[in-house]
Amino acid sequence: MSMIGPLSTLNGTNGTNGTNGTNGTNGTNGTNGTNALAGYSGWVTNPLLATALMRSRRDLVPSQPTGLPPFNPPKNWARNMYGRPPLSDGLPELDVGDYVNLWDPATRFFLSHVELLRGITFKTDAANASCTLAIDAQDALQMRRPSREHFEAALPRVRSWVALRDERLPEILTQVAPQWGFWASVVNLHPERNRWTIELLQCALQFSMLITQRMKHALACPRPIEYDATLQPIVMTPPYGAFPGGHAVEAWMFARVFAKLSGQTRGQGNEMLDALERLSLRITENRVVAGLHFAVDGAAGFVLGDLLAEYFLVRCGASNDELLARTFDGSAFDPEADFIDSHGVYDANLAARGPARLKRPPSSELMKSLWGHARAEWVAQGFGA
Repeated sequence: MSMIGPLSTLNGTNGTNGTNGTNGTNGTNGTNGTNALAGYSGWVTNPLLATALMRSRRDLVPSQPTGLPPFNPPKNWARNMYGRPPLSDGLPELDVGDYVNLWDPATRFFLSHVELLRGITFKTDAANASCTLAIDAQDALQMRRPSREHFEAALPRVRSWVALRDERLPEILTQVAPQWGFWASVVNLHPERNRWTIELLQCALQFSMLITQRMKHALACPRPIEYDATLQPIVMTPPYGAFPGGHAVEAWMFARVFAKLSGQTRGQGNEMLDALERLSLRITENRVVAGLHFAVDGAAGFVLGDLLAEYFLVRCGASNDELLARTFDGSAFDPEADFIDSHGVYDANLAARGPARLKRPPSSELMKSLWGHARAEWVAQGFGA
């Protein structure tokens, strides 16, 4: 699955990202070598600027009192900066969601995960070979891994997809990192016009990665190369489990969250949303073609991604839908199946939902604020009020 971090969207894949290591020296170019904000903020180590600031203050600020009145902030400082009247101690109100406007994207990125991970726990059942994800102590998804025999029976299907590598190679290589270029080509994302949207979805993707990695760790399913050395994957096999498939989780998470964010309805011939769902399928297929996954990994990923998207929307205050418990039994998945029929994957996703209804987790004021900024970008473009 994709490794995600704050603000990585604008970098795309940056080739291998290895060359970015040399860009550390280019920080002084961004600041013109001296006095721009990057050097002052600490993003670029700039001893020349720090020395200059010390000497400037030494010569401009008197060392002895001069009778000048001391500097005092305005009385309405708390309201002007934080948008809230001060409390009795003279400082702003505590824990207000809209304070995210004042923080930088990296800080918002980390804060969002404190909010989203609250109340989520995991438990394993060795007898059932399963891991259950719980939300506020309620079982939300029980995922049972396939047996070794099931994976071995699926190997001929994985081998048959090797023939697609020549055609899919550009996609496979450019989809290793989060697939922003592909998503943007469908929904017309731009980092200037949609900066809040990109930031919100970055948080959603990182959250889905954290949950998926925990499930992978618990379920401990080997990759295809560990069954068959002749598969020879065309990118390095990730050093963690195969099941559930992380790219499938992330791609489905993006499709589901974007549909709600843009105020559009799925399943009614909406070309943009249909294209996103087909793209989710294609991204998932490509991981099998590359030799990194079995088809069942992707099917499990769609189920997990669907649940996480619904949970994310609830925490953002963007959905009043009920959260339904789900199950996914990997051994019941046809080892000869593939992802050719996108509607089949969607139907399987729905079939995995059970009758049990979960008590809705509370919305997060912080996430509601992030959502509101992102949603406003699409309202401004005419995507519903």
